[in-house]
Amino acid sequence: MANSNECSDAILAAWACCEQAGLHQCAQEGAVFTPPRVARALALAGLSRIPAESTQLSVLDPAAGAGALLLATLEYLLRIRQPLRSLPASLRPLQSRLASLRQLELCAFDLDPRRLDACRAALSTLLPAASASGLELCLTCRLANGLEEPWPEIALVVCNPPYLRASRRGNALRNAFSTTTGSFDLFVPFIERAVRALPAQGLAAFLVPTKLFSADYASALRALLCREAPPLLLMDLTADRSFGEQVDVALCLFRKERGTRNEERGTTQERGITQERGAGEGLQGCVLAQTLEPVEALEQAIPPLLETVAPVLSSSVSARRVGIRELAASPRWWVDGSERAAALLAQLEQQPPALLPWRTGIMGFDYHETLACVQEAQAQASLPWEPAPLALMTPGLLRPFASLWGQKPLRLGGTRWLRPVLARRPASLSDATWAWFQQPKVLVSGVCRELGGYADLKGRCAPLVAVHGVALDAERILVLSALLSSRLLNWWWRRRFASARIPRGSFRVSVSMLEALPVAPQLWSSPLAELARALHKKPDPGLRQQLDQLVFDAYGVDERDRTWILEG
Repeated sequence: MANSNECSDAILAAWACCEQAGLHQCAQEGAVFTPPRVARALALAGLSRIPAESTQLSVLDPAAGAGALLLATLEYLLRIRQPLRSLPASLRPLQSRLASLRQLELCAFDLDPRRLDACRAALSTLLPAASASGLELCLTCRLANGLEEPWPEIALVVCNPPYLRASRRGNALRNAFSTTTGSFDLFVPFIERAVRALPAQGLAAFLVPTKLFSADYASALRALLCREAPPLLLMDLTADRSFGEQVDVALCLFRKERGTRNEERGTTQERGITQERGAGEGLQGCVLAQTLEPVEALEQAIPPLLETVAPVLSSSVSARRVGIRELAASPRWWVDGSERAAALLAQLEQQPPALLPWRTGIMGFDYHETLACVQEAQAQASLPWEPAPLALMTPGLLRPFASLWGQKPLRLGGTRWLRPVLARRPASLSDATWAWFQQPKVLVSGVCRELGGYADLKGRCAPLVAVHGVALDAERILVLSALLSSRLLNWWWRRRFASARIPRGSFRVSVSMLEALPVAPQLWSSPLAELARALHKKPDPGLRQQLDQLVFDAYGVDERDRTWILEG
């Protein structure tokens, strides 16, 4: 066994090599280096589910970069080989689990030779420490595309894939992968590749954008995971600010259930791992966890979540366990560790979704042609007006019960406008779209900090891209604008679609989100319409309170939960 001080010094030297190269290259390329604390949390999650008594282990990172995730994996496997008395309590279960490990293969793929060299240098620093501790270590660093290169036989994948929308290679990836639908992000094919390549009982730990939980383009991937590789842990790290304000990320740990198995004498033997059946390792659902604040020792939060049937809570992390059937039944994954919030959400969603015919404003080719038809309205024009051209609406002009048209300037096509209107109908615009513009409708901003509805009761607004609307009769328009602007439905929206958060606090609002809005049927004939009409004329905090209480009553929210929501 290696001297613990020498081993610690070698680990520090390896991290220094990895961080220096990783931070330098990421700064040049506009990428984000995986912080060591996050890399350790991801590696520990994967290692904590490796079958007990394994003698050999193969680990792959198909997008290795400077090697932070593989280095964190190796660090743990060296640390647990030190004397028990020198180990923190959080690592002792891992030492007991992997005490028999003798052979370790680490494999790294990356497209950048400089990053791959840095990865090789960092891992090679620990070769002497591994040998001294009795661990036979094999390193493979290959200049390759992790989505195309054949994968070796592996038991564990650790990966922080690129967070980029597919562009030039989009069609090729759509042909190669079944889950690459819509305007997908590259993390989608990386996860599918892991599901396809892992053996039965193989594990994968991914660091991914929280868009995995609710983005429409990730729906096929969520279904694939529930069907073939049920998640063991979904941990939302948004409040931890792991990557600052650049991106909201989550830790996803899953284990493949299907595959070729060689079953003899009650065991499953495959690709270097041995799992005893009936050893208390059966799936007991998925742990949904959420950081509530930045967590300094993030890796220490992982073992309590995975080692107990009832997840351990703390002031920094909330957690609950759900069955895979429940996860599979939901079109989106709501990853929130609060049992109270889960119960209240379930209560709200007993009401049927409205399923109204929402649509989005002008976009694509129509958008560019529309800009040629824009002119500035006269200074005395106000909204709404009759007769007059149609006012152009952008997300920045919409607020609950209000429009800032004529008050807030905006830029369109490189020109600054205060009162932009359509002077004539764009030739490419369809008859249906032109007619929709002139119908009474509710408008909702597609990017906002606060969900809210604006009632275009006279049909004088032409929404541009990222503004959604639905045409209804006047009473229902007012009721819907009130519901969208209520504190309760704002709470529901922020909780249910937390992964639609954009760094710095805004949210993307999609048509599918609005279609999922649960509406208590009795609200269509409630006093909400008159309250909304008054609030469109003049803001009034007293009327807003009345509106909120009416909505709380309609959904049966008790006083305790009302206070909880109103106090934030």
